[in-house]
Amino acid sequence: MKTLALLILSLTSIAQSFAQKEDEEIFFEQKVIVHPNPSTTNFKIVTDDVTAKTIIVIDYSGKAVYTATTSDEVVEIYCGDWLSGAYIINLYQTTGNSHYRIMKE
Repeated sequence: MKTLALLILSLTSIAQSFAQKEDEEIFFEQKVIVHPNPSTTNFKIVTDDVTAKTIIVIDYSGKAVYTATTSDEVVEIYCGDWLSGAYIINLYQTTGNSHYRIMKE
């Protein structure tokens, strides 16, 4: 019985930890919008940060298909000639680094 109580207490603690982490990530991600997702010809990355940021988009083989450094709040990326599939957007900003997945149809 004690073992079951300890297991429940541990699982509750883990769940609360994940919920807190998820809230923190959502708060940070609200500053960046990637749309439309999925995309067929182009997509936009919209941030509220006007400082320099580096954007690197990689395919699942690890090859960089797009790289840019800009201070623009809105960056439009043409992806019409990319193969269909999933891509990872790595966004490096002074406020923190973030990673997003976009689907190319």
